[in-house]
Amino acid sequence: MHQPRFILFFSSALCLCFAYEEIDELCNGWSQMKCWSTGCVKISDKCNGKRDCADGSDETKSLCQTVICTDKEFKCDYGACVPGQSKCNGIMECWDGSDERAEICDNIIASPTLTLDANNTYTPGSSIAMTCAIPAKLKPTITWTKDKTPLLANDRLEITIEPHTLVLSNVTVEDSGTYSCIAKIFGNDHVNEKRVIIESHKADCIDNKYFANCQLIVRANYCYHRYYQKFCCKSCSENEKLPKEVQVDPIGDGIRKL
Repeated sequence: MHQPRFILFFSSALCLCFAYEEIDELCNGWSQMKCWSTGCVKISDKCNGKRDCADGSDETKSLCQTVICTDKEFKCDYGACVPGQSKCNGIMECWDGSDERAEICDNIIASPTLTLDANNTYTPGSSIAMTCAIPAKLKPTITWTKDKTPLLANDRLEITIEPHTLVLSNVTVEDSGTYSCIAKIFGNDHVNEKRVIIESHKADCIDNKYFANCQLIVRANYCYHRYYQKFCCKSCSENEKLPKEVQVDPIGDGIRKL
């Protein structure tokens, strides 16, 4: 009569052991899921756009395609849900990158706004300040170029990040060119550019049309004559017709002899 009880007790023990084994496979009950290969992740981390399992089994299409996202969430192509502001913010938050696809983002991401002084013509020795404005929710990488050559900060060039600005001091004629602000958003370049002109003469280096026809003076190579240098300073300077021993003085009063 005691044997059945022993068997019943033994059977219960087996059942209890089996139950514990199943709980281990479920990774601490219903709060976690077991990855295909090894390890466990929180159930709340399943189908959240990030691969928390080393093998990515918590972010598969077969697992996530039936997930229902809220109105404030974005549904990734394979089914996961990420915050709604993740869409086209320049950061890949769906592991498959579907929240940054060109098909849905090209009409959302606009080119950066590059602002410059209303008058984009400057004289030697002055300073230039440019600002590159990006929509607030985007966090792209910003680079500056001049005539497609990357610009780096130096003793005359200051580049800041917040806000994105470029300040060029003590400019020279060689600083003339096309300046570009390039916003790289998820591998795509969005560009805005401005043409900057550095005059080769000071404001008071002008032409006096009442005393000379400066176009003819330049064409006839008469800029070497001191009389025409005086009355055709602007034309002679812009066409680089001034003699080597004469240059435009960006600080003084027009031209001077070296």
